[in-house]
Amino acid sequence: MSDSDNITCEDFSKYPVILKEYDPNWATIFDIEKHKILNIVGDMIEHVFHIGSTSIPGILSKPTIDILVILSTDVNLDFFCTCMTNAGHICTKTPDKTHKRKNCMNFILPYEIDGVNQYKCYIHIRENGIPYPEVLFARYLREHSDIAYQYQELKQHLQCNYGNDRQGYMIAKSEFIQKYTEIAINEYI
Repeated sequence: MSDSDNITCEDFSKYPVILKEYDPNWATIFDIEKHKILNIVGDMIEHVFHIGSTSIPGILSKPTIDILVILSTDVNLDFFCTCMTNAGHICTKTPDKTHKRKNCMNFILPYEIDGVNQYKCYIHIRENGIPYPEVLFARYLREHSDIAYQYQELKQHLQCNYGNDRQGYMIAKSEFIQKYTEIAINEYI
């Protein structure tokens, strides 16, 4: 087992926040990874979405492709997890079978950028029937460049304050994300 196979959620929170200029190749990377996932577990999947800042052209982003996978109804989660890990994905969160699961599992594909541990893709696995407002938030920012620019400015400011605290960075963005997610829900639903 390599060191990358022992990555924990706590390790992720220590990864530095590195923002990069928008790269059109991010959409291509998403398409490639989407097709890989579909080849691995496609019969267990309802939808696959590109979410997060890498899905919003023109703004700075951590160079990590966020992928949201919506499972079909009644998927055997243990079998799904085995298929994903056998294909090289690292599971960082498994379902809590005692509670209603929103994001029931998370997987990553790790790599290094400039000698710093990062992850190429962060794959959020969600059970069918659970809302996925992240899709609406990303759509809203793609369609409202002024708000996307405000989000970029916030991220740059937070990178200065939380450069080595990824968890703090994520929490500090949550108010903005919640506000515009609610606006997006009102606009699109």
